Amino acid sequence: MKLPIVASLIILVAMLALRIRYLNRADEKSLAAYMKREEEANNVRKRSLEDLDYVKIDQSKLPMTTLKDDPEIAAIHKKLSDLSGKKMLNLAGLSNTDLKLEYGTANISVLTEYDENYMQLVTLLQNWAEQLMQQGKELDAGQVLEYAVEIGSDVVPTYQMLAGLYVSHGRMDLVEELKTSAEDIRSSAKERILKELDKVTSLDKLLE
Repeated sequence: MKLPIVASLIILVAMLALRIRYLNRADEKSLAAYMKREEEANNVRKRSLEDLDYVKIDQSKLPMTTLKDDPEIAAIHKKLSDLSGKKMLNLAGLSNTDLKLEYGTANISVLTEYDENYMQLVTLLQNWAEQLMQQGKELDAGQVLEYAVEIGSDVVPTYQMLAGLYVSHGRMDLVEELKTSAEDIRSSAKERILKELDKVTSLDKLLE
């Protein structure tokens, strides 16, 4: 009775060894491909950044007068003003190698700076919306969140909060539109955001 068990274990170990060998070879190929791509990227000459799709803050789309004398809101407005004088790019989903291949190694530092400015902006918008919500300004918070989505934010709570506002006002159609917007996200947050929005629509269907 023990012989079949031993034979099965031997086969299992052999299969596992083959699988590990396969994965190791795949990793070696992936590393080699990465190194080759990185070498190519490091030899790309500096290219112009003038025609890139820079993010510019449009204050006409934001509730700038709501609670403007509140200290915390005023501090957010000040940070927003500071950011408006800086260049911002949404480079989510692009690696340093991607950027070097496209724009040259010499531009990597400035591109990283522009991306960090953008990340500060979408984080700031989320904080602003939370402050407005805490003080009962739901519509103004929704305006801020919608603007964040418009400029390509991939901040998960932004989509969660906005979907919650839409549901509370019976606008499931806007939740569906939000899912469409989320499909354009290039970062790894895309799948989590879509899952969160699917939860909202699934729950709504259960309550029908």
